[in-house]
Amino acid sequence: TDPTTLGRTFLNLWKDQNGKVHKSGDSFIVTENITLYAQWALNTSEENTTLPTDVEDLATTDVVVTGGTTLTIPKGETITINSLILKGGIQADGSYKMPIINIPDNATLKRKSDIIYLDLVVNAKNYYPFAVPFRAKNGSDKANWDYVGYIDPVLKEAATYRTHFVIKTYDGAKRAENGENRDANWVIVNRDTYLEPGVGYIISALTYPDKETATIRIPMTVPNEWLANGEQESITVKEQTTTRNQVTVIAHTGPATDINNGGHQRHAGWNFVANPYLSMFAGGNVANDVEYIKGSINIQDKYTYEDTEVTYVTVPAYDFSYYEQFKLSETKLTPEYSFFVQVGTDGTMTFETTGRQQAPASIAARNAEERPVKMDVDITLSDNHSSDLTGIIISDRNNDTYEIGRDLEKLFGSAYNLSVYTLMADNTPLAYQALAIRSSMQVIPVGYRAPAQGEYTFRLNEATSSIDLLNEQYEQLVLVDYQTGALTNLLNSDYTFYSERTQSDDRFAIYAVPRQNASTDLPNAIGQDKEAQKIIHNGHLYILRNGNVYNGAGQMVK
Repeated sequence: TDPTTLGRTFLNLWKDQNGKVHKSGDSFIVTENITLYAQWALNTSEENTTLPTDVEDLATTDVVVTGGTTLTIPKGETITINSLILKGGIQADGSYKMPIINIPDNATLKRKSDIIYLDLVVNAKNYYPFAVPFRAKNGSDKANWDYVGYIDPVLKEAATYRTHFVIKTYDGAKRAENGENRDANWVIVNRDTYLEPGVGYIISALTYPDKETATIRIPMTVPNEWLANGEQESITVKEQTTTRNQVTVIAHTGPATDINNGGHQRHAGWNFVANPYLSMFAGGNVANDVEYIKGSINIQDKYTYEDTEVTYVTVPAYDFSYYEQFKLSETKLTPEYSFFVQVGTDGTMTFETTGRQQAPASIAARNAEERPVKMDVDITLSDNHSSDLTGIIISDRNNDTYEIGRDLEKLFGSAYNLSVYTLMADNTPLAYQALAIRSSMQVIPVGYRAPAQGEYTFRLNEATSSIDLLNEQYEQLVLVDYQTGALTNLLNSDYTFYSERTQSDDRFAIYAVPRQNASTDLPNAIGQDKEAQKIIHNGHLYILRNGNVYNGAGQMVK
């Protein structure tokens, strides 16, 4: 039977009758009769997500899990395979995806080989984010086949690190020192150092002139019995223990972060990290699902006892053309892929998973009564093709300065894509902005980027906003369109507008109108009084009522 009809792929490996492995392209002297046996791998695909238990030769099979595929071990099963290859990176359709391994409770995956290979399909057109699930040495010893390098034997032998391919990581200290510089803040990972789980990396590699991609192989030595949940909190390799679910993060500070000398806190505390597990990791309180582990990311530090949760994640597109910025509680983190977090203190970021360990006492809330009432206002801008979200967090514990862990700078990337954001007083764009209750009554500028002319719609995202709290505290959440003079209460309706291809920071604003019986001592802003007259002057909205002129936030200006 043709092995390719059984979902097998030839690995360019051969074994002789003595068990010795020969790779395609190898040369050796034949001193006796020799028989070579081709080595085949079992491929996984979208249709084959469960490792079969009825394949007789599975113990002699090399299993390849491809990008975008979830490989699941049946519950309660113990399955033995020969070896495991994780093949991620650029797919045939041009997308960039990573493989997922799910080993549920009471399941065990055993391997005869103590090496797991991470194969990354990349090219020199971009730098591509990746992460290693286990420690790997970025070694340079060509006498040993198992070092980081090309899988192609000719390229592997000829390639020189830094000139043919290179691995980099992000240096948050450089950003704190010099500010944001997309190129200068990336530093090369030197040869003969370790790639660590939980740390983010990027990679780029030259290809053959007539080839679109090349594959870089990263070998990882891992104990060959893999237990429940597909994870080990720590592993010991050659007497050195690596704790996989803990990542060191640093609250980088420097001249660029010194607000007393013209710096800005938005440049402090950036770390490029990764989900250390091979399963999808959901950071919020979400329903159980076999495709990911649910848990939380917390920071254990020695300086503070509260507000040490990682609130936001900034996930770059595979080519850094744009960034997706989420509340951690509302997203899933892909394995073998990197993202940014911003932290305010040095500490250890711990990826905690349900049922495995509890949060350290130092990061637990002191008591429920001390937690502030917090209202989330998430506003979505969308067209027929895409959408983007910006968040406003209203709490009596927030202020109007940039607060790490409560505010998050908006990152745009290199592509002109659909974006929506709010602006601070100094015009810094924010994906999420934390405001005091009083500030929410003031005009909050809302910027947007329209990648093409057409219709766009603002709407309150009810799935992620504190609808009940908002309705309890506010009569209106007013979106102001300075160009048309329109006022829209987003608590009741959406707002659709026409735009050219543009980026605008001065067309829209938002403010809240409190209820008279709300628990606040603030004066009420202007409501929708039928006798009031709207005036647009020099591009700004004013309201004339009873002889007085009010601005869009309801403050009397004349």
